[in-house]
Amino acid sequence: HQQKAAAFARVGLHAFAADELAFAVQRDAKRPAQYAELARFYARAGNYHAQFHVMHTQFSYWILFGGKDMPPEFWQLAYPRGFAEAVETHGAANKVDSSVIQAIMLAESALDPAVISPAGAVGLMQLMPDTGRRVAQAIGIEPPSFEQYTQPDVNIQLGAAYLQQLSRLFQGKLPPIIASYNAGEHRVKTWWQAAYAQDIPAFIAMIPYKETRMYVRKVLWYVLEYQESSQQPRALYSQSQSR
Repeated sequence: HQQKAAAFARVGLHAFAADELAFAVQRDAKRPAQYAELARFYARAGNYHAQFHVMHTQFSYWILFGGKDMPPEFWQLAYPRGFAEAVETHGAANKVDSSVIQAIMLAESALDPAVISPAGAVGLMQLMPDTGRRVAQAIGIEPPSFEQYTQPDVNIQLGAAYLQQLSRLFQGKLPPIIASYNAGEHRVKTWWQAAYAQDIPAFIAMIPYKETRMYVRKVLWYVLEYQESSQQPRALYSQSQSR
């Protein structure tokens, strides 16, 4: 199966390569190098959800405690820049930092474009159809069908436009923007005060909903990780069958 994975990778069939390597790893010694290579294959295949899952289940200790000693490629694998073209395009069009969009997608869906929450939120940025319709009307496009919310470009376009609306509402201050994405802007408007702009920990501490407090912390952490991981990579482990 490792030989098949290498053969598929050589001709650009990265999804098949990832499937074969995953099968091989399950039946082999399960070394860190194998999991790192599997994450690379998932990245090349565009299966960012599986890439994230492998890294955060197999390398959780190093993600929590590895720090600056880990090579840049480790962090790039741990925090996938999924659907980067759509993120860059719609982020730039809406003046939203790409790291913020990536962090929201990671927190909301773990980069799974087809996920649907029990509450009915759909896709990468977990948009409620009512919110999506409202945003679509505001930016002058046809509201998408329910199925279209699972298309990355559609979901990211509407999610980025929604973040721009929240940014205007809160003068670009990231913590209330993130809190609003989780709890709704009407609630956050009653929590946010101008003084909190100079004391972000105080704002987070006073958020009355535990879920939203944790969500804001998580997304801010992801934003920092994405910003720090945008360096040139160097190899994290090496395996001959990957080339």
